[in-house]
Formats: sequence, structure tokens, C-alpha cells
Amino acid sequence: MAIIAITTLAASGNTALDIAELEKILSSSSARFVFGTKVQDRNIIQITSEWSNATSANELASSPEYESFYHQMQQLGATTILATMDHSPFINGSAPLIEYVKSDFPASSAPAFKAQIEADFARFESLYRKRGDLVSTGEVFLSAGWTEEQTKGDDKVTSWLVVRGWNNMERFEESIQTEVFKEAIPILMGWGAPFELYHVERRSGREQL
Repeated sequence: MAIIAITTLAASGNTALDIAELEKILSSSSARFVFGTKVQDRNIIQITSEWSNATSANELASSPEYESFYHQMQQLGATTILATMDHSPFINGSAPLIEYVKSDFPASSAPAFKAQIEADFARFESLYRKRGDLVSTGEVFLSAGWTEEQTKGDDKVTSWLVVRGWNNMERFEESIQTEVFKEAIPILMGWGAPFELYHVERRSGREQL
């Protein structure tokens, strides 16, 4: 299990300088982190951080170290969501490209409903994995879990979050053209849930403490 924070903010104009300044905030923390820019919008900086000193999202949210980071990010206009993942997204070191898929569900969803979503994803992944192992398919890691409650318009939602590392965009694009993917994806589309898919290109980070 891993507790992660995903922080997004708009660059001020000089992305490299912005990231260098943001790194100073995290460099003295106990977090592992990676900075990147969204492939679909290079003006958006994303920080994915893992805080190993916390055993739950609630514990992390109330820790002085994280609170300091969170408030500094707020002052910069950033948004942050917390998620509890099955595996660390830093387990195999750095990935040059990271795919994020976030599917939203009502925050009031019952535990049995969430368990069904997890079972559906496991079924999807077992089919998708027929392409081959991580190395042969160009993947670096896979991490999945649930976010804490967020506000979307007038609604409260929680999201099923999938974070998958890739060697490059070409390997991702190859994967979604396979017959295996086309066979498996209806499982997830059957949820009928609003979802967001995007990629982040790694710029810098500290994957090992």
C-alpha cells in the first residue's frame, strides 16, 4: 500500500525554473516525488509524491510535514488530491512517461460497489496483460487505488485511479491498438463513469530516499 498526493498547477512561463523552485519545497521532506508536465498541456506541472511515513490518507493529511507542503501549494494556486494505492508508483524507479486514468463515482458508493470496480479492473488487467510482461510491453510499473473525496461541481466524488509507467508514448499507443486491448476495454467502459486520461512526461524527481 502507498499513500500518494497528486498536485497540479499552471506554470508561470518558465517551466524549468518553476520546477527547480518547487523541488526546493520537497527536497527536505521525507517524500519520494516526481515532477512532470502534461503531454496534452505543457503549461501544466504535475507533482506525484509518496509519503512513506503515513499509513492512511487521513493520517497524512493531518501530519505537519504534509500540511506545510499542502499550504505552500495552495498559495501557488495548485490543487492536490490524495489516494491510497495498492503499490508504490516508485517501485521500479523512474518512468519517462506516466499514464493517469481517473474514473469518478459518487462519494456515497457502498464498499460492495467499490469492490466490484476493483474486480472489474482486475479482470481487465488479466486480459490486457496477455500482451506480455512489463518489460516486453514497454511498461515500468502499475499502481491503482481510490482517491479521497473530491468536489466536482455540486457533487461529491471519489475516483478509481490507475497510474501506469511507460518507457515512451509509442509503447502506450501500440498497446491500445492491440486486439487484446479492444477485447478488454469494454469492461471499463461498461461503468459509464466520467473519466480523465492523460500522460505526464517526467522532468525531474527523487524516486529513492
